[in-house]
Amino acid sequence: MKKIAILISILVVALFVAPGVVGFMAQNQYQEIVVGMQQAGLEVTRSDYQRGWFGSRSETEFKLALPQDLGVEGFTLSMHSDLVHGPLSPDGGLALASVGTYFKINGEALFPEGESRILNTIITLSGSGKTLIEIPALKLEGEPGTPEIQFSGADGVLLFDTSFSQLDIDLNIPAFWLGGGEGQGLKITEVTLSSKSNKGLSNLRLGSGKLGIKQIGFIQPKDGVNIKIDAIDLYGDTQVEGDSLTFTANYSLQAVAINETNYGPAELEFDMGNISAAVIVKLQQKMQDIRRQKLSQEQRGMALMNMLMEAAPDLLEANPRLKLKRLFVKTSDGDIEGNLSLATDGLLLGDLGSAQAVLGKLNADASLRIPEKLLRYMLEKQAQQSVRQQVEMRKQMGEEIAMPSEDELQLLGQDLVEQRLSGLLQQQMLVRDGKHISGNVKLGGGLLSVNGKTIPLFVMP
Repeated sequence: MKKIAILISILVVALFVAPGVVGFMAQNQYQEIVVGMQQAGLEVTRSDYQRGWFGSRSETEFKLALPQDLGVEGFTLSMHSDLVHGPLSPDGGLALASVGTYFKINGEALFPEGESRILNTIITLSGSGKTLIEIPALKLEGEPGTPEIQFSGADGVLLFDTSFSQLDIDLNIPAFWLGGGEGQGLKITEVTLSSKSNKGLSNLRLGSGKLGIKQIGFIQPKDGVNIKIDAIDLYGDTQVEGDSLTFTANYSLQAVAINETNYGPAELEFDMGNISAAVIVKLQQKMQDIRRQKLSQEQRGMALMNMLMEAAPDLLEANPRLKLKRLFVKTSDGDIEGNLSLATDGLLLGDLGSAQAVLGKLNADASLRIPEKLLRYMLEKQAQQSVRQQVEMRKQMGEEIAMPSEDELQLLGQDLVEQRLSGLLQQQMLVRDGKHISGNVKLGGGLLSVNGKTIPLFVMP
């Protein structure tokens, strides 16, 4: 009996001491999360962790800066967490800690008190964990001049390993609705997001993700606009091959209805390769620095341009390539089909000032097949807009000239397109294929080939 009493005493002491030890471990884990958020570009303005014996409380505040010229101050987002130390979990079983998290914007809770905890996390004894995402429904009544918002809520799960290297996310949003005056509105239904990623070379996050949307609907009765897009799927995957990144993507949708005109299905599939991973890491770091700064849109644009110009030599050195494997759109007039491949071969930043140097170091192959009726329609709209702009420009220069009527613009557009198309077909720059117009262009070794007809652009030395 004495040994049993001693054993029970040791167990009681262990259960009492363990939460304190776990508290230290949980605090270290929490600090790693904060560091990860800072690396993602968030500016942490305050971080407070109050560790107790059986539980802890933390509050971390982030400042989100907005461009100066928007005329709107940035806002603060604060993350509040209540931690219950293990090794015994409130839900049963063993765990390092159980964490309930809610957020405030500018010090105010976004959801009612009883629904405030939208993240509930269990951290296992090994340091890995699972977060259940439960965002309640939200309805914001529109004030004069502001839209009404209805959000159905969201649910999902986030799985992570000890170092937060591996992240798996699944999220579901049943519906989102944004409405304004005069019956206009935007509705998005059945949004699903899934992602599997891990930290690879130089902490660069790699992996795949998929976004699905059942339908996007937009209506604006005043202008007679009614748009519906059905069954949208977007998939992307990023991997490392040696020292280079490869990105593949596939975008598809089942149907698009614009008023009474129907399109679809449609698909776009492409990949990019030979992209320097080291350069992308540097670009991400500089992007984070730019996001932290309170810059105007013009200043931010200049900063991004400077960043790209600095990175361009190293990006070009790897001979990047782009391949549009498939472009397909079904229309009532026929199918649109196309593909494109583009790759550099020793192109340098200094070559960009010479067309001859650029064309000599580019390899390209592009094909497009489009219904002639649709092509004429698009070109006619473009021609009409060009005529409008020319008339407006002549008016601004003081010339007395009247804007053509819509009927006159339509006739002008048809005449201009007929002349242009006839010329291109006679020169075999375009080919009539039944009810379609098609073309193929190849570039390589300083030679341009259009529909099989080779055109020397310059004489190679």
